[in-house]
This record gives sequence, C-alpha cells and structure tokens, in this order.
Amino acid sequence: LIAHHVKYSEHELRVLVLGFFQDKKGPNYQAFKEAKFGRKEPKYVWVKSRDLALRFLPEGHTGDAILLLSPFLDDPQGPNFMLPQESLGKAEELVRFVETHGAPRVWQYSDALSAQITSRKLQKFTWAFVDPASPQWGQYQAAMTQLAGEQKGRMNFAMVSSDKHSLMDFFRIDKASLPLLMIVDLHPEIGQRQFKFGKFDSKKKSWDTSGCQEMDEAKLRKFLEDYEADKLKRFLRSEPVPEKQDSAVVKLVGHTFEEEIAREKDVLVSFYGDFSWCEHCKIFAPEYVKIAEFFSKVDSVVVADMDFMQNDIENVRARGLQPSGFPAQYLFRAGEHDRPIPFNPDKYSGERGLRAISQFIMDHAALPFQDSSGKKYGGKRRDEL
Repeated sequence: LIAHHVKYSEHELRVLVLGFFQDKKGPNYQAFKEAKFGRKEPKYVWVKSRDLALRFLPEGHTGDAILLLSPFLDDPQGPNFMLPQESLGKAEELVRFVETHGAPRVWQYSDALSAQITSRKLQKFTWAFVDPASPQWGQYQAAMTQLAGEQKGRMNFAMVSSDKHSLMDFFRIDKASLPLLMIVDLHPEIGQRQFKFGKFDSKKKSWDTSGCQEMDEAKLRKFLEDYEADKLKRFLRSEPVPEKQDSAVVKLVGHTFEEEIAREKDVLVSFYGDFSWCEHCKIFAPEYVKIAEFFSKVDSVVVADMDFMQNDIENVRARGLQPSGFPAQYLFRAGEHDRPIPFNPDKYSGERGLRAISQFIMDHAALPFQDSSGKKYGGKRRDEL
C-alpha cells in the first residue's frame, strides 16, 4: 500500500494519509471522513491495527492521530508529518494540512503534474523558468528551496525547464528571455495577476528582466517581501504597440488601453478573440469598421478594438470587464473610464450592427455631439441614462 501510494516523479505525485482512531463514531474520525469525501487523491486510510500504528506514531503516543506519509526525503521536517493535535476533528484544517505537506517544497514542473500543481487551493505561485543546462538552474533551485521552507503554506514554488513549451506558451514566454522569475496569483476581486522580476520601462513599454541572470536567496527574498507589501508593479501582457493606426478602428493593446480610455472622450471598445476560433468576431469585423467610419467626424467619440485574449487589463473583475462571449462591446464614458457600460443587443431588437451600436452610443455618450443635420445626441448624466 505504501509503495503504491507514496511516490514522486515527473509523471505522478502520491502521498498517503493515515488515520488512527479509538472511536469510529467520534468527531476526529468524522472529520477524517469529511476531508476524504469526493477526493480520489490522496488516499485516506483508517489504520485499525494498533501494532501497525506503533510503527508510525511517536513512542508513547496513545490517542487519535493523523499522519501524512510523503516521498519528500529532502524535507528536513519530513518525510512524514503529523497533524497537530489541536487540528483533530476539524476537516478544513486537515485538508489544508494535507495540501501544505503533501507537496514538495519546490515543484519540478511537468505536463503530467500540471493539474496537480495549478489546481491547488493556495493560488499563489513563484515560477522560475530556467534552462536546466545553464548555471542559473542551480542558483534558482538553491534560493527557492531555502525560501520555500519558510513560505510553506503561504506560497507555492516551481522550477520550469525551458523545454516545457506548453506552460511557456501559456504565459507567452520566449525561450530567448530566460531565465525569468515571476509570481502569479489569483486575486478574489481582480482575477489572475502576474508580477515579473524586473523593471518596467514606461517609455519603451517593455520589461527589463536582466536582473534574472543572477539569482540568490537575498534577491528572491526581497522580491517576495515586495510582493507581500504590495510594492510590485503588475505585469500585464500586451501585443506590440502599433507604430501607426491604419484603420478607422483604433487598435488598442495592453500597454495603450488605460491611456486611451482615460482620454476626455467617449470610447467604444469591442473586445474580440482570435479569428481562428471566433467565427462571430471574423464576421463582425467589417461591420465594426462601418461603425467607426460612421463616427469618424465626431471628435468626442473613439471607436476602438482589442484582442481580449492577448492583452491584459488591470482589475477586470472589479470593473465588470468579463465578457461571456465575443465580440463584446463596452462604452467607456468620458470621465467614467472605470465604470464601462456594456452593450446589450437585447435592448436593440437583438441586433449588433451599425444601426444598433450607433444608437447605443447616441443614447449613452457622456459628451454631447450632433449629426450633419444638427440633431443633438449624448450629454446625459449617468443617473439620467
């Protein structure tokens, strides 16, 4: 049983949770069952034999106990971990204990282990992307191993070899940019956030990550301390900034989005997905150009678009920018760029074309404007909409 359920390789990780209980009807056993419910892994086993229990429990221990058997021989506190006595009978604390001690101090990422690593309840990760043949691999491994022991239960650490293309593609990391260190977390109000080790050049709209070429415990510790103190600038993915705008539709990217919508204008943004999988986006694109041309002579209105999957936006959840499908249009009213108004086709006879969206802008624009005949639109306060 132990040989089968306690193992760690690039293909699988298994640990074993043993429960020693004097009373099967008692609260300690019931919490053990609750923590186990619905989980295939790890394996939870009630050990009925007292003789077998004596092989694992500390000498002289006579009460109930829960023990996690792990394959982590390099952990100075392991490889076996006993649940604190004050946590017995508390299912949530047991689940947290198993997640904390049922993982290596530093993960060695592989595609086979990806789901186990990324689905952890603690959604805070320090990722080091390094060429294993380079001298930096040892530097990062040593620094992360040291700090992972101190950060156990507060941060996950993972080394990622440069040949793990699936994860590097997911984060849009070029092998030529390695080594690279970044923290990724899942904020309850904002969503996923990324923080690169480096400095952002606001003029060049790019990150300088040359500091990643050398890594030690002190540099990594400072990076983690700045993260905890909320001193790090968030890394936002962005397509290259267009050298020129060659369409009536203004092309936005991550690095230009905030600046554009903060202008003293009403900015309509259509968020789209890649045409290779979003057929609706492909069909809608020519119609959206017509909308931009329709408002081309209205100085107070900007019609823009952005690939939502290739560019990050700050605080998408808090700002209500979570499209349920693509394309999706939002109007950022002048002076109210943190409170966009989503276009709802149901309010315009189910249409999403020139007539419907132009009427949407006329109905909701913060700044007044008029058409060629002198008819006036917009200018309403938000509470008048």
